[in-house]
Amino acid sequence: MSSLFEDMDPDAIVLIPEEEHKRYVEERDDLEWPFVQKVRQLLQAKTNVPQYSSWMALVWAVSHADVPLE
Repeated sequence: MSSLFEDMDPDAIVLIPEEEHKRYVEERDDLEWPFVQKVRQLLQAKTNVPQYSSWMALVWAVSHADVPLE
């Protein structure tokens, strides 16, 4: 996580399913869905970074990887 994420390539990205994410955003007063959609699109565009749909999927991938994330 980073406030300047667009300038950095993280080791991995976790993007939970859109409908689930939307429900979480609706519970917050400080976020609007259109903004979150733009952030999701920016993250999805980072095709050189492994992307996962849940934290558990990331944990599984790392624990079964031949080469650890740096």
